[in-house]
Amino acid sequence: MGQPARQLNGASPQDRVTQLLIKAQAALDGGDRQEAARCLQQVLTLESENIGALKGLINLALQADMKNIALQYAVRLLQVAGNSADAYEIVGLVFLELGRHEAAGAALREAMRLEPDRQSVLDNYCIVLQAEGKDEERVVFLEALLAVKKTSPRLWYAYSESRHFERGAPEVAQIRRLLKKPGLKDETRAQLQFALGKMLADGEDYDAAFRAFEAGNRLKCEAERKSVEAWRAGYWRNRAAAIAGFFDAERLAEWSSAGVARRGLTLLVGPPRAGKSLLEGGLAAHPALAAYAERTVVDELLKRHGALEGYPDVLESLQSEALVALGVRLDAAWGERPEQAIVSHLITTPGNIFYAGLILSLEPTSRLVLCRRDPFQNALAIFMKWFAKSHPYAWAVDTIAEHIAICDALGDHWQRRFPDRVTVADYDAILADPDATVRRLLAWHGLEWDAACANDRAVAAQPGVVGLAGSGAQRSAVDPSFARISEIYGDQRQAFESEYVAACQRVEQSWEAAGLSPPQQLCRA
Repeated sequence: MGQPARQLNGASPQDRVTQLLIKAQAALDGGDRQEAARCLQQVLTLESENIGALKGLINLALQADMKNIALQYAVRLLQVAGNSADAYEIVGLVFLELGRHEAAGAALREAMRLEPDRQSVLDNYCIVLQAEGKDEERVVFLEALLAVKKTSPRLWYAYSESRHFERGAPEVAQIRRLLKKPGLKDETRAQLQFALGKMLADGEDYDAAFRAFEAGNRLKCEAERKSVEAWRAGYWRNRAAAIAGFFDAERLAEWSSAGVARRGLTLLVGPPRAGKSLLEGGLAAHPALAAYAERTVVDELLKRHGALEGYPDVLESLQSEALVALGVRLDAAWGERPEQAIVSHLITTPGNIFYAGLILSLEPTSRLVLCRRDPFQNALAIFMKWFAKSHPYAWAVDTIAEHIAICDALGDHWQRRFPDRVTVADYDAILADPDATVRRLLAWHGLEWDAACANDRAVAAQPGVVGLAGSGAQRSAVDPSFARISEIYGDQRQAFESEYVAACQRVEQSWEAAGLSPPQQLCRA
């Protein structure tokens, strides 16, 4: 008799693949993305063309903001799946995340050609229309989709963001009826509540809007329970303190010889909703500056070398030659070589607040702009925003406040370590006089003012149309009314500021436990 098929843990390879896929889904349901990714990667070692595993890894990579890794898996999926609308749609979605709108549109149009009635493709094509500034066409598209997919939370949220809704709009009643349906998942209810909150706020029913945002955050917290608990247990504030302790004056002096000027980089960092995109729009209009948008290069580089979880301690043993080699790999990871005329590339990846010490050490011409906003305004703006990507801190006031405090503490550390290469951009100053802020930052780069950078060259948002800010095809003008949020919801200030003060105390304790002096720019409430 012939030998039986090779067994793994008492099961055939096919059974083992099934077990791993089930285990990955269970890990996802429990919020353990790392375990899910590990299981799916094991599936690919057993069955290299497993479409389910490739799709799962693409989704996980996008949630973790590893866009280039997601693209690698997406190209592999297209090779495996062949002439498939599903594969073209996924490739289009990844291109969209990378900000490559033309490529995304081409892939999604191919998916529509293969399956004209595929609703999810039409849904994603609406995002391309938004990115290209085709707002009216997008609204019509979304209304047509909702006529077919009346219960899609993603469509409802996209629709809520696509236009202005008057008080008493029939869509408000439609969402409220939908929320009463039994059996909806927490994630679904959460996104619907955020859509409802946006519509109610448009109609100036602010109390009801805030209650909807509260409900949405509470539900999303439950759906992301494991990640939220990790935040509350102190994982990120302790890690931030470890990073600050690692990049001390002595180490940076040792590393200074390893830095080689390859391309100018300007990191715009800070919490979400702190003004990064508003600044990027004006700065990127200058012919000597280019927008790299949210490139997750450092995360992906460290992950490829198995060093993401151990950062920064895994860098401890690197000597001069190894540091130079790391700098070469980092430069290559940014992609195409810079044009001679480009002085600096603007990067708005939020996570770079954790990697600033590494980037500023290895790229000696790089700069850091700390975007700061009143903590109450900033926390409230995050609290009222649905984030498609994984931001586990973004769904509760205490974790939002702690994220802002961590950004403040790390920003203070980088400013002390690199005083000539770090500056602050204040949100209120941007709103009061955007041209003055952009002019100052251009001079900091050694650049003259260019008329293309003026705020009046951008598109002013109309009441019935939502514009885009930042690196999309449409640059929105800075509007002072963005600051009205603190007036409208002023009765929430005390609760939010109390959480921020408590978060600052927790961050200070982590700094002290790591043997560091308390941050000087902490607790701005």
